[in-house]
Amino acid sequence: MSAPRRDQLPIPSRRAQSTLMGLVLLIGMVAVGSAGIFLVAGETIGDVEQETENERISQSFVELRQSLDGVSAGPDTSGNINLDAGKSGAIAKDETGYMKVESEGLDEDINLTFGTVEYVSDDGTKIAYEAGGVFRETGYETRVVSSPNIQYDLETETLSLPVLTVTGDEQLGSGDISMAHNETTTYAESSVVENESVDITIRSEYWRGWVTFFEQQAGDTTVRDIEQLDGDAAKVTVRVGYLEFDEAFEGSMVLPEGEANISSGGGGSYDDDEIVSGSIQELDPIINEMLEDENVPENRIDPIDGSESAFENGTYFTESVHLDNGNVEFDVSEGNITLLVNESVKLEHGNRILVTGTEDNPENSLKIYVREDLHAKGDLCVDPCGKEEDGEVSAENLQIYGTSEMHGMFGSGQEAYLEGILYAPIEGEFDEENKFANSNACRDVQICFQSNTGSDGSIAASSIGLQGGPEIAHDPELTDADIDLYPEEYALPPQLTFLNVAHHELEVRNQ
Repeated sequence: MSAPRRDQLPIPSRRAQSTLMGLVLLIGMVAVGSAGIFLVAGETIGDVEQETENERISQSFVELRQSLDGVSAGPDTSGNINLDAGKSGAIAKDETGYMKVESEGLDEDINLTFGTVEYVSDDGTKIAYEAGGVFRETGYETRVVSSPNIQYDLETETLSLPVLTVTGDEQLGSGDISMAHNETTTYAESSVVENESVDITIRSEYWRGWVTFFEQQAGDTTVRDIEQLDGDAAKVTVRVGYLEFDEAFEGSMVLPEGEANISSGGGGSYDDDEIVSGSIQELDPIINEMLEDENVPENRIDPIDGSESAFENGTYFTESVHLDNGNVEFDVSEGNITLLVNESVKLEHGNRILVTGTEDNPENSLKIYVREDLHAKGDLCVDPCGKEEDGEVSAENLQIYGTSEMHGMFGSGQEAYLEGILYAPIEGEFDEENKFANSNACRDVQICFQSNTGSDGSIAASSIGLQGGPEIAHDPELTDADIDLYPEEYALPPQLTFLNVAHHELEVRNQ
């Protein structure tokens, strides 16, 4: 074998080449991976730092809000605070939004403007002080960092509405800023609004935060309307106080918390658009006074059991109605009929309360006032009892009014149908167990409809349970109907809404 020539380099084997290439690729992969790790770590560290700054500035804005509240407390007051507004600072904007207060009880609307102190971070998060509150907005989500001092107490019917507006330097940097109380306008003439609700309309870019605030403060039903405007702004209208009586029959069901109060066990047929949300005043004082007024009943009669054939126009007083012996007709052809029931109304299977005589006198009605309960295994309806061939019902001709003590049940294993109005609201929650309940769907609700039941008309109550697919529908004729809930010689205690409205103008400047 000849030796290799000295002027030639040795040629590496293929295995050696593969090893070398693998080493190079490994080093490259490690380098790329390290760069990726550093990049991700850098982004993570940056996100954490930004979030930390956002939290720090949110807290600083809360301190600003607290300091401005203190400055607004008295005339000619002032103060200062060390504001953390990040590297880019905050902007004080004049008249960025407005608030309008409306009520039938006011001589004129109250219009208030307000400004905003706003910080925008590098990641797009906005932190803003506005009209006494601090909001934090990320994308399409706005949360309330610190609530405005606006307060509504349903029990005392008191609305406190202090609105703070800021003016001053357009650019506020981090560091010491001064605050001064320029002027306060109070609206003493609006201190009492009698028997009326109050509507508040707010225009703001932070409208989502205002919606959240009012829902937390006074319940979901306070928000009545949201109107999107150009840009990021919207108008939010909220209502505090009771619904008007003429709104009580605009839906198939009227509930304090809307659909959230409907307990569905086995489902039910109803239209979401026909549910009205809002608190409605109890009729307890009226019903109790009518039942205890010895001069009211024209006819004091024995408990009604169905053996009677018919009643004609007039006012009747009875201890109870327990139909187990036939149907009872109330003929309104000659005039209205009022039935005062000191205890409860109960219908056994196959028994019926029927309103007749409405063909020629469609404006006449039967009004039943019940102190205790309603348990129906039969029908309460207007002749011919059910939708006519043209699909119309006559819910206005049968009106049932109960106290806040009423427990209601339709069905309990039998067919039952209500064609009319059932009005028995509670100022608060139904915190008892329905005494007629035989299922979980009905246990914690004030009024319950079970299988093979239904309603055409309108039901106002604290809560409603639906079990086994009852059909609940609204009579649209009730929307514009002029219904008197009780005789004009009686009156509910005044519903007073006390308004404490003040507009504070505050100046904020860099020191």
